[in-house]
Amino acid sequence: MTQMQLDVLSQVGLDTAYVAGNVWRPASHHVENLSPDAENHLLNLLHDTTTAPDIRRAGVVVQGSAGMGKTHLLGWAREQIQRQGGYFFLIDLTSSDDFWSSVALSLVDGFLRPGPGGHPQVRTMLRRLSSHVDLPAPTRSALVGEAPLSRADVDQLVDAVRDYAPRLSTKCQEIVRALALLASDDDNLQDLADAYFLSQVESDTDQFAEWAIQPLQRTAESISLNILEFLGLCGAVVVGVDSIHLAVMSGWNRGVSQAASITLDEVAHGLAVLHDQIRRGLLLVAALPATWEALRDRLAGQLTGRVDESVTLHGVTSETAARQLVAGRLGQQFHRIGFLPPYPTWPVKPTAFSTSIGASARALLVAVDHHIRECIRTGEVAELEQFNFGTHSLMATRTESAIPDASADLVKLDRRFSSYRRDADVFSAMSPSTEDVTMPQLLAAGLRAWVAEQGPEASTYSVDPPLAGKPIIHARLRRMLDIDLDIEIDWSFRAIASRDPRAALQRIRMAAVACGLSVPNARHRLFILRNVPWGGGPKMQEAIRAFTEAGGETLTVDDEDLRILAALNQMINEGGPHLGAWIRARRPTQDVAILQHALPAGD
Repeated sequence: MTQMQLDVLSQVGLDTAYVAGNVWRPASHHVENLSPDAENHLLNLLHDTTTAPDIRRAGVVVQGSAGMGKTHLLGWAREQIQRQGGYFFLIDLTSSDDFWSSVALSLVDGFLRPGPGGHPQVRTMLRRLSSHVDLPAPTRSALVGEAPLSRADVDQLVDAVRDYAPRLSTKCQEIVRALALLASDDDNLQDLADAYFLSQVESDTDQFAEWAIQPLQRTAESISLNILEFLGLCGAVVVGVDSIHLAVMSGWNRGVSQAASITLDEVAHGLAVLHDQIRRGLLLVAALPATWEALRDRLAGQLTGRVDESVTLHGVTSETAARQLVAGRLGQQFHRIGFLPPYPTWPVKPTAFSTSIGASARALLVAVDHHIRECIRTGEVAELEQFNFGTHSLMATRTESAIPDASADLVKLDRRFSSYRRDADVFSAMSPSTEDVTMPQLLAAGLRAWVAEQGPEASTYSVDPPLAGKPIIHARLRRMLDIDLDIEIDWSFRAIASRDPRAALQRIRMAAVACGLSVPNARHRLFILRNVPWGGGPKMQEAIRAFTEAGGETLTVDDEDLRILAALNQMINEGGPHLGAWIRARRPTQDVAILQHALPAGD
């Protein structure tokens, strides 16, 4: 029994770092009484946003030290506003030298994120808007990707929106046209929209003209503000801002005080402008207390009255909340594995939570995760009796000693792995039409297996969940360096199979900005996976040069790598009580060349 329990624990991963990408995941483990005051206050504000659209509200700052649940609260706010028929956008400040490029990219990314029905927000928005302005049914279908899109369809939409909102600026009408292209089911039109939103219009003048879009170079700030202008027509909107401290710290890390000052000024000024441009919605900023204090000191006059209402998150305030948090996280994992634990918080005794009061949610989960890793390391299942935060000496009661891994069970998994590896489909992963669906799943499986192979260090790593739709990057591995300051390093991967120079160029540029690779930065690495030449155009060569100088790298992927990743993906999806032991014993990612090249050497 103990060996099976160890195998189960080896497959448990608690995602102790709640990263920005998790904002878009369903909060199935949300604990309602973890921050009741903050949630009740935000609920009232969100209700007012949807019922009293003409009242302009000050932005809200959600403050709390690292691990208190700021990013989680943003995800909760997303679910609330979308349930009420509104929209959510997350500004992830990963590019510290260019605030507005991060904003523009984040807004476009938000349009492609799903709403409650699973449809991208841009299609939900255009469906509601085209219905509101009473466009014909065939036109509405074309505008949401259900039929081929024509210039006449877009013209009808723009004309109807102009009649509905005569004061809408000409540039904002162009935004409407570009959003119609983004919502289409045509990859080429989506790439054209991406080029517009990234201000990369110089090589596609004829194609832009076909859709009545002026091929003029525009700043990321002007595009962002026009997008926000358009959103004011569409319903209630919550714009969340996260990772400010990482943007500021990137400036400090460059070792130039002036760079840090410019970053602070840009962020503070940018937040003030964002607030002023949000016509019907709420600006919600998540920040460490020290970061917010630095911003207020820099530009207090601009932020006062705009972003000055504060909600502070505190640590765990009750045993009940702590038990619910841990039981919810563990329960998800146990359900996936198919394991019924002796009690919901196993292997943490219910009485242990009396010693968790005051700890952050992350510290609580880190302690549980560390205890599980210790069980695996020692080969003995133990029940945690009390928490002692800040040390690794957690009080535990040991149970019976574990028996050695059952070799017969591992041999069965060897056979399954060999069979899946032999029969794997490797074409779809590096095909332009299917890479966005297949590659995120394969890379996530490979990264999860790689983390499991790291032994005691595994708890410092986390893998971003695979993204649906048209993701800007296909996978990201993170390692937490300082849990108190939320400092991490990350490795991102993006497959680009398209031979079309414009499409490939847009994917490189968008991935670089999304990963914070616009300037050399040792904390961010981006690996482009590509098996065909880039082409010799000057713009492409300049983009590759800039990408490489900033720390990016292009890797080829052979079929054996893809076969191993596909086999791992199938095995992880199937689960099983001995899978964790098999991964630790066989270390299958040691044969995946792209991971061995890109990631740090393991144990």
